[in-house]
Amino acid sequence: MTNVDPLSFPEWPSILEALDIQTTLDKIGPKDILGKKLESIEKWDIFFRTYARYTGFSVRNEDVRRVDNIITMRKWVCSKEGYRREKFINMQDRQRTTKPITRNGCKVALRAVHTKDETSYIAKEFVSQHNHETASISEMNFLRSNRVVPDGVVAQVMSMNKVGIKTSNIVSHMALQSGGFENIPFQLKDVYNKVGEQRRLENSETDSEWALGYFDAAISKLRYNEAQKMFKNKHTSPQLPSLTDPVRPYYKNASEIYTYELYIKVANEIRKEAGYRISHFDDCGDHLLLSLIRFQHGEISYKVRYYKINNHFKCDCLLFETEGYPCKHIWASMKHFNISRLPPSLILKQWTKEATTSSTPPEQGVSNNQEQLTQMERYDSLTSDTNMLNFYASRMDSNFIFAKQEIARITAYCKDAFEQNLGSPTPVQVPHMGHQNNPNIVRDPVIVKTKAMRNHHGGQVEGLGGLDGKKSRKCRMCSSVEHDYHKCPHKLRPNTRGQSASSSQLASFFGPTTTNNHENTEYFVDDSTQESFQSFPFM
Repeated sequence: MTNVDPLSFPEWPSILEALDIQTTLDKIGPKDILGKKLESIEKWDIFFRTYARYTGFSVRNEDVRRVDNIITMRKWVCSKEGYRREKFINMQDRQRTTKPITRNGCKVALRAVHTKDETSYIAKEFVSQHNHETASISEMNFLRSNRVVPDGVVAQVMSMNKVGIKTSNIVSHMALQSGGFENIPFQLKDVYNKVGEQRRLENSETDSEWALGYFDAAISKLRYNEAQKMFKNKHTSPQLPSLTDPVRPYYKNASEIYTYELYIKVANEIRKEAGYRISHFDDCGDHLLLSLIRFQHGEISYKVRYYKINNHFKCDCLLFETEGYPCKHIWASMKHFNISRLPPSLILKQWTKEATTSSTPPEQGVSNNQEQLTQMERYDSLTSDTNMLNFYASRMDSNFIFAKQEIARITAYCKDAFEQNLGSPTPVQVPHMGHQNNPNIVRDPVIVKTKAMRNHHGGQVEGLGGLDGKKSRKCRMCSSVEHDYHKCPHKLRPNTRGQSASSSQLASFFGPTTTNNHENTEYFVDDSTQESFQSFPFM
């Protein structure tokens, strides 16, 4: 009997029974496979991939033939079959470092053909001998055909990406839950490729919905943080200094006006005002100009203007104009004039408690995007909860069978409940928004077909390059429309075959030269180009 775990591959016993194989996989030869039949091409695919997994090589689909969209022949080969193309080996103008050679002409292959009665597929070719060393059991997860990213992993990664978690950290978390990277059947690169493929399928065109999802998540987080801050401002109060502090009224006044975050900054400025004193002030008519110096730093002074009309202070440090709250110099000036409360001119409403509005509870009806996000989060939660189950259930046969049965039972129950809910007035399933009915798609701009505009294939844009009968640009050397003057094969070159032309003729044709003198250099042109000289006056 083969050494394949039948619990992990439930179809394997039926395949072995149909092929009548009584040996281990590493001893299977052509005589055990040739002429054998299986009812579908999918079973041959399962057989060869399972055979490759347990014998240590990777599988590649080599050839397929179809008649009326029905597969009549399929061929699988070892991934080391064939050789690298010669043009890639001898490439001279190589821009990138060459990749390691992975093919060495291995002949291992399996070919299944549809029978004449079209009821089964028969093995017509099977080669089992490799010309290279096969992978060991610990290296099986590195083989390309064994690296499969399940749909649940893709959903979990995309869900966690929406909240800002990096893909590499997500895979590391999965490896930790599974007991190591050797227990997950994929690599980080495979996850990147699968997630990128899924996003390209969802966004067939340039789609702004993905970007809007990030904006919605950011705004939702900002609103939550704002609600938390409002709760703190409403139900808590900062601790004030002791009653013996002479500027305690300033702290109390600031705590009544500003939010908790801004109060911390304002209290820091009030605490620093004790280090300043007014050296002198000048009466400038409509305002008083106060000069403040710092204790033991008399050479450093600040100017504060006090307008008596509107009880306003203005400091040349411009902290109030930039940050929106009074500086330590203004607090020192207020203390000098015995002003115990902030004047209204120094209070910006945007930093006060009254500026924040209470958040309203969300409406019962949620948008499609929110409902999709909720489903993805539930999927992520269930996947995380079952990772530990999968770890323990895979360690024992009895646990594995029990887990499979319970999962099948729970799946059937949830599926029936979901299908019944689809018939309710408000179905749970959200209709897919394609690029035809999605208003959030930012489509590519309209291409303006200017003169001589090139297309992606190197030619001119249809309608501008002669495809509709209009005149095309021609080479000024040979009048050809296949190239321009710079790529003309008849362009003058030294020491080429043809008839000679003097340097004076060349100077008349191409203009005067400003580089080296070529009076003694003989140039040659071919016949077609020489004929074009006949139309010029110097000929």
